[in-house]
Amino acid sequence: QLAAAAERRMPMLVANPDFSRPDGTDRPMPGRLARRYVELGGPPPHLVGKPSRTIFDIAVECLRQHGVSEDARLCMVGDSVWHDVRGARGAGLDVVLLCSGIHSEALGVEQAPAPLSRPSEQHLGDFLGSLPPEELPTYIAAGFAWRGEAWAEPQRPREPRTEVASGRI
Repeated sequence: QLAAAAERRMPMLVANPDFSRPDGTDRPMPGRLARRYVELGGPPPHLVGKPSRTIFDIAVECLRQHGVSEDARLCMVGDSVWHDVRGARGAGLDVVLLCSGIHSEALGVEQAPAPLSRPSEQHLGDFLGSLPPEELPTYIAAGFAWRGEAWAEPQRPREPRTEVASGRI
């Protein structure tokens, strides 16, 4: 059916361009389906979810309509540098990257819902040093939990890429 839609050059709308799941299961994710659609000859999909600026603008406007002032500092919290961090930075928002999500393996920590732990300076430096500027988070946190469980204290990366590249964080 995907091939038939691609052959007819039907437009595709993608609300979540993720390619993989944080839990590591191999299920068809919207980003993978969109990539396959293009490979089959379909037109490029229309992205309306993260990292598209549109979804961030809608979210900010919704907050404003619910009384959040124009001068309030807003912060996105997410686990993907490709979607959460890139999208928030593109919208001019601060962003907290959670280490216990999609990048947990690269950061050398267990994935949620495992007990929260901080990545080593080496893992964190290697990870941050591999990112382009638009994917660098404002803050980093091991993760967070609900229902009275302890919250991990967010940390601001110490210095920009020049520090990371030299191995210091």
